[in-house]
Amino acid sequence: MIKISRKHQKEDAEIRSITDQLASDMEKEFDVNHHWSGNVLKFSRTGIDGAIELKDGEVEVRLKKSFFVPLSDSFLKSKIEEKLDLLL
Repeated sequence: MIKISRKHQKEDAEIRSITDQLASDMEKEFDVNHHWSGNVLKFSRTGIDGAIELKDGEVEVRLKKSFFVPLSDSFLKSKIEEKLDLLL
């Protein structure tokens, strides 16, 4: 399981928009589907399930991937961290 947290000082609407942008980027790059469930954006594709949870002053990304997905955990983690740092 990959878990990444980032603190922020953005307004709710702005952080939701940033999260939408992150999900769109992930959809293009990793072919994941996504949808909102309250303050949690859930995403998945064959072999990958995850969520981006919006908390007060914090964004938390959780990702679980199957052993059969040919992408390494460190590669996925670095890509997500890169996007979060860029958008936040």
